Amino acid sequence: MIINFFLATIAFALNWVLYLVLPKRIPLHFNAAGRPDRWGSSLEHFLINAGLILFMLLLYVLVPRIDPKRRNLWGSRGYHLIFTVIWLVPIMVALMPFFYLKGFSINKSVMVVFGLLFIGMGNYLPTLKPNYFVGIRTPWTLENEEVWRKTHRIGGWIFIITGLLLFPAVLFPEKIVIPYFLALLLGAATFLLIYSYVYWRKIIKKSR
Repeated sequence: MIINFFLATIAFALNWVLYLVLPKRIPLHFNAAGRPDRWGSSLEHFLINAGLILFMLLLYVLVPRIDPKRRNLWGSRGYHLIFTVIWLVPIMVALMPFFYLKGFSINKSVMVVFGLLFIGMGNYLPTLKPNYFVGIRTPWTLENEEVWRKTHRIGGWIFIITGLLLFPAVLFPEKIVIPYFLALLLGAATFLLIYSYVYWRKIIKKSR
């Protein structure tokens, strides 16, 4: 638990350093082609990222308090470890203007970060206990704990494979990076949705 507060501090410190070193006018938003479609001040960038960090920290603390299965969530090692990996998101958001100004491809940089994110989450998904907010939440995983466990075990591998498949995107032409990313996400989500239903049906038939 403490490491997540430490990583939030690191993310905020990085955000502050970037505010000090970035030019006054920087790209704040990028389109699907990885090109800036809105520019603004480095102060605005700092405030947006500071708000994102605070929002994530509040989610981390508050979500287990409002989840009906709060003991499962806060007491789950997987919940804390998944959040540890998710801190890559505000770090990535903070660095995007810096990467662009240094000549790096935004889309391809994002693919590397999301690859690491999916691999990290895949490692910890199987340890996540049933809850209503975090994890692979389908009607069938929420209905049956065995379906939850089995789906998250398979889901861990699916996340890791998806993460590994994102890395080759750095070699692709810029215009197909995002469609490739979305196709992988859709494929993984569809597989896990169908898998959880099929496994649930298998359990129901056995219980009859």
